[in-house]
Amino acid sequence: MSIESANLLVFLKEFISFIIPKIRKKYMKKNIILFLLLSLVLLLSSCATSLSVPYTQPSNVNMGNYRNIAIASSSEYSGSQSIPLFIRLDITDPKIQLYTIMTSYDYNSINRTTAKELTKMVNKVFTSSSYYSVLPSDKTDAYVSLYKIGKDPSQMLKEDGVDALVIPKITYLHTDEYIDAKRTVDSSGLEKIRYYIHRYIELSVSLTVLDTSTNRIVTVREYNTSDYDYEEFDPKLTFLYGYGLSEQDLVSRALSSLINSMISDFIPTKRYASITLKDNKPEIKSLKEAYKAAEDGNLDYALQSFEREYNTSGHIPSGYNAALILASRGDIDSALSILDVIRNETNDRDINKLYLTLTDLKERNEKAKEQMTPKTGEITTTESPYSYLFN
Repeated sequence: MSIESANLLVFLKEFISFIIPKIRKKYMKKNIILFLLLSLVLLLSSCATSLSVPYTQPSNVNMGNYRNIAIASSSEYSGSQSIPLFIRLDITDPKIQLYTIMTSYDYNSINRTTAKELTKMVNKVFTSSSYYSVLPSDKTDAYVSLYKIGKDPSQMLKEDGVDALVIPKITYLHTDEYIDAKRTVDSSGLEKIRYYIHRYIELSVSLTVLDTSTNRIVTVREYNTSDYDYEEFDPKLTFLYGYGLSEQDLVSRALSSLINSMISDFIPTKRYASITLKDNKPEIKSLKEAYKAAEDGNLDYALQSFEREYNTSGHIPSGYNAALILASRGDIDSALSILDVIRNETNDRDINKLYLTLTDLKERNEKAKEQMTPKTGEITTTESPYSYLFN
């Protein structure tokens, strides 16, 4: 049984112990309750053991030839939005008092914040793994600015060991805020008006990868996100403490939801597939210790026992489990060899399913390996390239 299953079992035991006395008095006889409790505990206790098979998930974009990268800063969104001076009221109840409250948001400020936070996040994504050598945005921007005086930033980046330039961009930015209210009654019967401020942001961003050798675009990846926040506030006291999330918090929270997608696009990632051991059916009593050993993490003993039983009797679950244990140790090739023999002899459905699963994981490993070619040198400068202007 996994740790999660064991924790669930303990929780359910405690919950049932608490709830049974309350139910028993009203609905059930004691013997029925005990029977149900015992059945549930036995069911949970028999949860099959699962093993984790490691594999490397290849990135959606093959960046094997672009391991040394430079990241430009995002420019601000070129579009515009007119934010009203006063926050919109979404209140239709004529008995609720209306307040005129000035917005604390400034679109230009939100735009600047979004560009800054996007730049920061993209740098964080690409430096989160040793897969890349990264020239950060504060140094990359100096290269990029050289085009203004007729210099070729790509050529200079390439000369300093950079394979690709990553360019973040805001392609859409929209914000909204409004106030609503509702009447409530407290425990003493007094009516109270509760006011709420709602804030919303919608964002689209892109990442463009430019080959510094050819100045050609390798890929453009697009991402959409939004975030929403609300809180209760007292409209009479807003001038004292403000209200709602700050614009930076709202933008940061929206952008953070894109991190996993960007990692999936650009960074091969170590993952684990959880696969359950095959039940001991037809049952061989001598294998109980092997199943217990697997449950306890003693995989050496379990593997020896399953291999011995399969080689002796052809017990299909034993062959399945031996292959799974090998795969969990990273030896997918040996696992597939065992499964291939069994599937040709028996055409067992579970054997075929595991064979296909492990074949898929092997293909992912191989694709990721191709992407993880050795870096061709390193970025050779960490100093400002403005020296080029004076040479």
